[in-house]
Amino acid sequence: GTFKIANSLKGENTEYVYGTATSATDTLMSQVTTAAYNTPFEWGAGISVRKNSVWSVGVDFSAGDWTSSKFPATPGINFATARAMSINAGFEYTPNRYDIRYYMKRVTYRGGVYHTKSYMSLNGRQINSTGFTVGMSFPVFNRGTSLSFGLDFGQMGTLSDNLVRERYFKINVGLNLFDIWFQKSLYN
Repeated sequence: GTFKIANSLKGENTEYVYGTATSATDTLMSQVTTAAYNTPFEWGAGISVRKNSVWSVGVDFSAGDWTSSKFPATPGINFATARAMSINAGFEYTPNRYDIRYYMKRVTYRGGVYHTKSYMSLNGRQINSTGFTVGMSFPVFNRGTSLSFGLDFGQMGTLSDNLVRERYFKINVGLNLFDIWFQKSLYN
């Protein structure tokens, strides 16, 4: 489980209005305003089940009520805060981590799905994100170090209520380092 306490933030907003005539530019107005922001209490919970070093399955959930959070108004934008929620589920499968004959049996295969309702509401419509991921980790040597590749296919937003929908495709590359740096040696 995870918990994130509510916070209050303060900041300054500086606005300038410039005027240009022929080759000269002059500041017509300068206004500094202070703004107060706050973030809500958020919580999360997850569970994972593993069978030896062959497979594992996990689910995570997190939520936060942003409806009482205040943000300065932006003229021309119908923005409001909403209840945020995120649910993620995934799996991992390694046929035989210790196989010395077939390399592809030592490769770890991963997949997952996610759905997020963000804290933003535009034109009365909450911004959502949905997608799925797939990936593989290729072992390097025999110490647990691996090179990971992943693909993320998803969609954020909607075309309803004069909003924008974004469909995306991400490529992730990672290096998982595992070493014996902090193991105490038996002999000097």
